[in-house]
Amino acid sequence: MFSRLGIEKQIKWKRTRHTFSSDGITIQLGDNVGYGYIIELEIMSSVESKDESIEVLKKKLSNLKIPLTSKEEFKASYENYKNNWKTLLSK
Repeated sequence: MFSRLGIEKQIKWKRTRHTFSSDGITIQLGDNVGYGYIIELEIMSSVESKDESIEVLKKKLSNLKIPLTSKEEFKASYENYKNNWKTLLSK
């Protein structure tokens, strides 16, 4: 359908994802072929409690002994994957 509309695939992911819940936080563990492992934490929040929610998530990561990935490192990894996904997925 997308190709008929002239929309080309820009990136493709192959992943296994597991979702858990702990202390009101949704935790997703992903194993992404060619990219690596990712942990995502999510909490529902209002604009007013945004800062407090971010601190809760940082504390959860700390308790799990998982360092927070910098935006620069995350962006560099994503750009590398985006530019090389066809080769990485063919391995």
